[in-house]
Amino acid sequence: MVSAILGDTSVAPLVRVTLGGSVRDDSGAELLAELEPAVPATSTHPGATGRIEEECRTIRAAGYGPAVTELIRLGLELKRRGHTMFVQGAAAGSALFHLVGLTPLDPLEHGLFTERFIDSRLERGRPPASRAANALDYFFVRVSMRQADFLTLLRQRGYSFGVEADAIPAYPVRTITASKRADAGGGRSVQLAVEASSLAVLSNLAGHPDRDEVPDDIQTWHLLAAGDTDGIEPLESPVVQDALRSRKPRSLQSLADVLAVTRPGVAGEWEGVIDAKPVYQEHLMQLLHDRLGVGLRDAYDLVAGLGAPTGGGVVEIRERFFGIKPPEPLSPREWNRLWEQLVNECPLAVCKAHYLLTAYLCLRAAYVKAHHPEDFRAMLASVRA
Repeated sequence: MVSAILGDTSVAPLVRVTLGGSVRDDSGAELLAELEPAVPATSTHPGATGRIEEECRTIRAAGYGPAVTELIRLGLELKRRGHTMFVQGAAAGSALFHLVGLTPLDPLEHGLFTERFIDSRLERGRPPASRAANALDYFFVRVSMRQADFLTLLRQRGYSFGVEADAIPAYPVRTITASKRADAGGGRSVQLAVEASSLAVLSNLAGHPDRDEVPDDIQTWHLLAAGDTDGIEPLESPVVQDALRSRKPRSLQSLADVLAVTRPGVAGEWEGVIDAKPVYQEHLMQLLHDRLGVGLRDAYDLVAGLGAPTGGGVVEIRERFFGIKPPEPLSPREWNRLWEQLVNECPLAVCKAHYLLTAYLCLRAAYVKAHHPEDFRAMLASVRA
C-alpha cells in the first residue's frame, strides 16, 4: 500500500494530514486527561501551569481540541517508537506542546510567549484581530521516521490516503493526503504538513532527548566554531559557515542568532557585520509590553502589522500606536524614537521559537558528527539516497 502511494520517484512527496478526533472535551483541562499517564505531571517553572491551562482553554474554545489531541497522540506514538516529532514556527514556543514533548523548548526559560502562538482572546469570544490568530489551522512538523514508515503508522491509526498533483514547480510533483472520518460532534480540522527531515533523523541519532537536554560539550562547539557542518542542512552554506567561524557560538541562543542573521534574504545585509544581532518578534513584543503596558497579543498585532511585506495599514497602525495610554507617560521624543525603532525593526523581525528549535536540531546533529562521525556519514548517505 505504502509503496503504491509513494510510487517510483527520486523526490519524497509532501505529506499533508487532516487531523480530527473524538469530541469529548467538556473543559480545557480535559484536553490532556486521556494522555495524562504518558505526560510529565509538572514543569520546572511555576508559571508553566497557568500557560498550559490558558492554551488548553483557548484551543477548546476555538474548536480545535480534538484535532490538537490527535496531534499529541501522534507525537507520543512516535516517541514510543524511538522517534521524534517537533512542531515548527511559533508553535515550538507552546507550553502545552513542551509538556507533551512536541517541542524541546521550555518557553519560560527562553522568553517565548503563548500569545505569539495563539490568540488567547478567542477564549473570551473576541474575534481574531489578525490572520495570525488562525495559527491553529496549520502546523508544520519535522519527524525522524522514514516517510514510508510514517504513512504505515497513519494507516494503522485509521487514516485513508489520496494523491494530489502539486502545481508549484519547486515542490514535489505530488502531495499525499491523509485523513479519517471524525467522530460525531464536530470540531475544527487542522492541516499538518509533515517533513521526513534529514536534520531530525541526524538529531535523533544522539538518542531520544530528555526534557530540555541540550548537548553542551567542547568537542561539539569546536566543530561548529570550525564551520565543519557539511551534512547538517541548515548549516551547510558558505555564508553560515563563515558566520560560525566568526561568531563561534557557545549556547543554543547564540547558534539560533547565527541562523537568524544568515537566513535567506538577509545574508547580504549580514556580510561584513560580524556582530550583527537578529531582531526577534518576541523581543519587540516584550518591549511594547514593558514600555506601553499593552498586552502581549496586542503587541504582536502591532509587530506583525508593521512587518507585513506589503506595508499596508501603516497609517491605521500608527494611529493605534500613538493612541495607547501607557502607565508611565512618555515624552514626544520617546514616543517618536520607539515608533521609529518599530518601523525599522519589525520588517526584519523573525520568530525566535522557530530559530531556537532549528538550532536545537542542528546542535544535536553536530554532536553526532563530532562524536560518531561514521554513524553520521552512514545515516546521511541513507537519508539522501
